[in-house]
Amino acid sequence: MKLKSNVIIQPLAGETMLVVAATTPDDFHGIVKFNDTAADIASAMREDVTEDQILTLLQEKYEGPEEAMRADIRKVADRLRRIGVLEG
Repeated sequence: MKLKSNVIIQPLAGETMLVVAATTPDDFHGIVKFNDTAADIASAMREDVTEDQILTLLQEKYEGPEEAMRADIRKVADRLRRIGVLEG
């Protein structure tokens, strides 16, 4: 999983925002607000990573059940996929 190059993750006013610049008129363009966990997941996707690699990053930073973390990863990935900002 990897974010497309037209995506910027930026802190703004104490929040983490994903900013998408449309490359064609039909592309999603706008801002998506993330909580800290979702921001960490999306930030990891700046590189081409697997769910297991993201899980390892989350486990180093947060405590919690593995399945809950995997569910969070999938939820964020699905959201990013729906708006068309993941490669592939």
